[in-house]
Amino acid sequence: MKFFSLQSGSNGNSHFIKSNNAGILIDCGLSGAKTKRLLEESGFSIEDVDGLIVTHEHIDHISGVGVLARMFRIPVYANRETMFVTINKVNSFDASLMHFIYEPFTIGDMKITPFPVSHDAVDPFGYLVESDGKKISFVTDTGMISDYVYELTENSDLYFVESNFDPIMLKNGPYTKDLQMRVAGEFGHLSNFECAHYLINSMGNRTKAVMIGHISYQNNNEILAKLTVENILAENGFDVPVYVSSRFNKSEVISI
Repeated sequence: MKFFSLQSGSNGNSHFIKSNNAGILIDCGLSGAKTKRLLEESGFSIEDVDGLIVTHEHIDHISGVGVLARMFRIPVYANRETMFVTINKVNSFDASLMHFIYEPFTIGDMKITPFPVSHDAVDPFGYLVESDGKKISFVTDTGMISDYVYELTENSDLYFVESNFDPIMLKNGPYTKDLQMRVAGEFGHLSNFECAHYLINSMGNRTKAVMIGHISYQNNNEILAKLTVENILAENGFDVPVYVSSRFNKSEVISI
C-alpha cells in the first residue's frame, strides 16, 4: 500500500491510500481543484479515488466532499449521523453516492474498519485500513484512545496519528481558558505526549513508519511535535521514522 497526506491542519485535511487495485481519500477539507492537483503532483489521479471516507463533519475535513462527489461521481462513506450533517454543510449530492457505514466494509481489495473516537462531533470515526496483509491505522481528532482502539490498531505497519498541541504552548497561548479546556479535554485533541504514549503502547515489530498530523498553528509547531514524538519513541526502544503531515505542504509518499 501507499499513503500520503495532501494536507493536515485546521485549514484543511485530506489523505490518500492506494492499494493494488483501489484508492481512497480519508476526508477532504480542500477544494476540488487543489485535491486534484496535489494527487497529480504525487503521481496519482482523481480517477484513482474509488471512495471518499469521512471521519467527522467539521468543515476542515469535509469542505471538498460535495464537490468531489458531484463532479467526479466519487462514492462517499460515513455513518448516518455524520453524513446528514455533512450534506447540510456542503450541499447535497446524489443519494446513490451515499454509503452508510458502521461495520467493516470493502473498497476493492481494501478492508476498512471504522472505530469510534472521542471528539466534539456527532459520531466521529477513525479507520483501520487493511490490504495484502498490511495495516494502516488512522487516528485523528480524538481527545483519548480507548482500549478497543489500542487492541484494534495494535502492531500496524503504518500509523497516522494527530499530534495537535504542546501543553505548555496551549497554556501560554492565545486561546481562552474554555477553549484550552476543550482542546485538551476528553472530546478534543491529542497532545504531542499523548500521541507518543499511544504509539509506544500500540506499535510492534511490523511497524515501519509513523506520520503525525493535525498540528496546531497556535499551540504547537511541526519541529517540536516531531522531536517530542521521536524522542519518546527512541527512549522506549523504537527506531521508526516519524514523518510530518503539514498544513502547508503535501507529504512524501510512503510505501509499506
